[in-house]
Amino acid sequence: MARGDVASWVRSQPRIFFSFYFSAPIFFPVMIWIWFLIITTFPRSSVHGVAASLAPSTLDNVTVAPIFVLDGHPIPGSWCECKTSADCICHGAGLFQIPSNLSATLKTLTVSNAGIRTLTATSLQPYKNTLRDVTFSNVKSLEEIEPGVFNNLKEIRSIRIVHTGLEKLPYFGRLETKAALHMIDLENNQIQKISSHEVVVRTDQLLLNFNLIHTVENEAFKGSQIAKLYVLYYTALYIIL
Repeated sequence: MARGDVASWVRSQPRIFFSFYFSAPIFFPVMIWIWFLIITTFPRSSVHGVAASLAPSTLDNVTVAPIFVLDGHPIPGSWCECKTSADCICHGAGLFQIPSNLSATLKTLTVSNAGIRTLTATSLQPYKNTLRDVTFSNVKSLEEIEPGVFNNLKEIRSIRIVHTGLEKLPYFGRLETKAALHMIDLENNQIQKISSHEVVVRTDQLLLNFNLIHTVENEAFKGSQIAKLYVLYYTALYIIL
């Protein structure tokens, strides 16, 4: 193509093409800088030495996918997923406490195979007005549930804490609900003893099967309203009257 033909062709092109063609060396570096700025300023929260990058979870069908980092190394397989704004599942050894920024309308929370050792008193309080069903399953490192975890959960219907390292019954003393719970399931833990006045609950079912319970003290369930109580045990059971 002759030089004159090139000039004529350029003049015939739309102005937007002409501007983009000659500004590309500036355009692309700017876009790269904007991309870098976004990923480096994305909100992050710290969880007992674990950094979790969390996406907003206020809409339906939102997946919250934290990247858990311990000592500078990502821990694969640790995440929280919210199938809807009311139903979230958290999983993985890199999870050491319940994220406080899940959906504000959370109703069902399931935590499995997490690295939680102590469930702190404020763990569930961000969801106290909406939470109905909570499950901790196969959290083998869980050994302690602080008093107050279940305080003021007025909508709660079921609590399941199964296959954990828990050795002592959780405190339900200030679990004030509008109606009796459907179920409290504490099966397959390491609970060894039920002390006097330790259990004060209103529930259709209280399941304590397959623990290591060897002693039930006098008036252990005094003040409770329990329709069905299930206690299967592996060792000799002593009931102190």
